[in-house]
Amino acid sequence: MSLLHRNLVRERLQGFLEKASPSGRVLDLGCGNSRYSALVGERVGFDRVFGIGVAVVGDAHALPFRPGVFDAVLSTEVLEHLTHPRESIAEVQRVLRSGGTLVLTTRFLFPVHESPWDHFRFTRFALEDLLAAWEDVEVLEEAGPFSTIAILLQRIAWQADLVGGRWSRAILLAVAQLTARCDWIARRTYGDRRRTTDVAAFTSGYHVRARRP
Repeated sequence: MSLLHRNLVRERLQGFLEKASPSGRVLDLGCGNSRYSALVGERVGFDRVFGIGVAVVGDAHALPFRPGVFDAVLSTEVLEHLTHPRESIAEVQRVLRSGGTLVLTTRFLFPVHESPWDHFRFTRFALEDLLAAWEDVEVLEEAGPFSTIAILLQRIAWQADLVGGRWSRAILLAVAQLTARCDWIARRTYGDRRRTTDVAAFTSGYHVRARRP
């Protein structure tokens, strides 16, 4: 893959999942084309329709499994596509054994994708609230301010009909790769214009780990 076409989101997801890779019997929830299946061992692929690596088809809000049958649940880029995410999180908790691990990723500052099944965006605070009943919750920002801009530029190049066609697309992709290296410029970010709360205010998404009580 050329430098211009390096997927900035996918690189970050891959890096996170390689470190957080769950073990034991793993439910790959909303696995799609099973892109990250190689990172887990004993895996059950689950999605709403059959596809590559999908073993079970069903509804993420009513999982067809007995309580406590999984050691871990992996859910990449699924939460924002659920109509009732809190119900799905409750189902994940039900099918996990006590002490089991949830590893999930989700979008924040990001364009509409997989339309029309794109329903929500979550802040750090919303994710912490969703997982209030869990233990050892870790919510990590996927990208810094300029990396987030770079990811948006990359998505414009891929999702927009541009004046200038492939030349405009190539320029946008090049600018995105350069912009992704500029996070050092923003030393700190705040949760409002008055700068009263020190918070990571700009990110393309979140990477989350949590343990079932």
